[in-house]
Amino acid sequence: MMSAVRNAFIFVLLAGAAIATWLLGRPPAELERAALRRPAPLGYYLRDATILGTNADGVVSYRIYAGLLEQPEQDRSLVLTDVRVEYDARENIPWRVTAPHASAESGGEYLRLYGGVELSSEPEDGTTAIMIETPELEFKPEAYVASGAQPVTYSRGDTKLRAESFTADLKEDLIDMVSVHAEFHR
Repeated sequence: MMSAVRNAFIFVLLAGAAIATWLLGRPPAELERAALRRPAPLGYYLRDATILGTNADGVVSYRIYAGLLEQPEQDRSLVLTDVRVEYDARENIPWRVTAPHASAESGGEYLRLYGGVELSSEPEDGTTAIMIETPELEFKPEAYVASGAQPVTYSRGDTKLRAESFTADLKEDLIDMVSVHAEFHR
């Protein structure tokens, strides 16, 4: 009988030790909550990245510069920060596109630029430059087309136009604006 009591006592002691070890080995609740708040790990990231776009002949047509390019681990999209798009001089497209942020589906044909996008012409013939500003737009660099369904401001010298949406063909220097409000100054 004494051995039965002793065995029961040892069993309770070992069970208590196992429970205590399990409780002490668990991370504190604050760490568990912090782990849940952490963003998903990155698949990769690049600083000062340059993406080259080529034409049908394989010649560089445009460059997309990003201060930071990220791809989340579980996603195939790209997230870019401090973005600038420039066409190669041989393309004769005198436009520059800049934005604080952009996103693109991996292998996609367009960029979604956002956070205060600017399209600026850089004319070589001495004409007045054009500046287009909008909160967000979709840009297809291979097709030379930018379009936005957000309010847009068009400036050229003292002329200012505001519109509800726009489409710009950068190769043809054509800008189509919808619901335009104009200001002309002398």
